[in-house]
Parts: sequence; structure tokens; C-alpha cells
Amino acid sequence: MLCKKCRKRESMPEYSICRVCFGKKVLKGKRKKAVERKLLKKKKIKNYKIGSVIRYKTHKEGKPRTVKVTEKHKNVKNRGGGFAGYGHNKKDKKTFFWGYDFQIYKIVKR
Repeated sequence: MLCKKCRKRESMPEYSICRVCFGKKVLKGKRKKAVERKLLKKKKIKNYKIGSVIRYKTHKEGKPRTVKVTEKHKNVKNRGGGFAGYGHNKKDKKTFFWGYDFQIYKIVKR
């Protein structure tokens, strides 16, 4: 099902809008916390390790990035597990990135 707002991307079933439009939507107070809890409950890919190459989508823009993991964290900014690492492309090799486990959608190399 397509997103109700942009009509371009696949929508999240429980919200009927895509992750990109969802990131732009301003949520406040109790509603914001409830939405964050729902996102954390989604199936997470946790079987990566330090040295793995992973693909993840950024939270606001939804742009895919490839990162070589250098650190793995149990709690990142009170929202659950996460990772940190450097870009795997030629232009991003020296750029440092971090993200949450729920943003990972593919493990390229374990």
C-alpha cells in the first residue's frame, strides 16, 4: 500500500504513511513516546558484529547508507540498541555515522 501523503513509497501498515513522511510529522508528548515504543518493538536485526558491513536507512530522510561497524551499543540515547561506524563507499570512508538497530534492513557482510 502506498503512503497517503507522498504516494511514492511503501507505507508502514500501522500508520498508513511511509517512514520518510512519518519522520517529518511532528509528534508531541505521550503520542510521541507511544510511537517510539512501537518502532522499538519491531523486529530488529541484531546478529551483526563489529567489522560487519550493514545497510540502514536514515531516520529523517530515509536515505540508504552502507557502514562498516566499529562500535556496537546496548543503549543509544535511551531508545535501545545501536551501532557506530564509518562509511563503506569511497566518498564516505572518513565519515562517521551512527544509528539504531531498528534502522538496519540488511547485513551485507558479517
